[in-house]
Amino acid sequence: MSKRLAPKVGIVSCLVVLLLLSLPYFLAPATAVGAYYGTIPVPVHLLDTFFALVAIIAFGSGLKNRSDPATVAGVALVLGAFMAVITLWWAVVTPADTLVEAARMDSLSGHRWAFALVTLAVPISAGWYAEVCCSLPFSSYSELLLTDSLPITKCCDGGGGVCHQMTTNCGHTSPCRC
Repeated sequence: MSKRLAPKVGIVSCLVVLLLLSLPYFLAPATAVGAYYGTIPVPVHLLDTFFALVAIIAFGSGLKNRSDPATVAGVALVLGAFMAVITLWWAVVTPADTLVEAARMDSLSGHRWAFALVTLAVPISAGWYAEVCCSLPFSSYSELLLTDSLPITKCCDGGGGVCHQMTTNCGHTSPCRC
């Protein structure tokens, strides 16, 4: 259940990021919004839009099993982390009353912090997706040392250099390097 729920939460969090990103454009003049998002040298609104759209595609491909779940989780985690860092930087640097003064709108006074908080949901959901798709419970790691019949086997035995095929619990096999 959570293997399918995690990417759905990621998609919803990306959609909420896009909604909060576009909200000032509906409530304030475009020149005021341009000054609001232009307080740092990086175009936060353009980068967050791009990263959120790519993360939606990535989460969707993982949800429909069109891509490797571990790769999807990693891509979404990196995109979400960049989105969160850029947005937090913007939220800290932007004066509290930039949009409120320019547009005379008190209702948007907490927008930057709400926006920054929502962007944190993307890497959190991607990390959750990575956890549920490619991890073993802690007890399995101790059993791993006792038997080779588990989904993940050790690659090489230390002395003789005998190589095994390593299989993760995501179902992928990879050759080992001894």
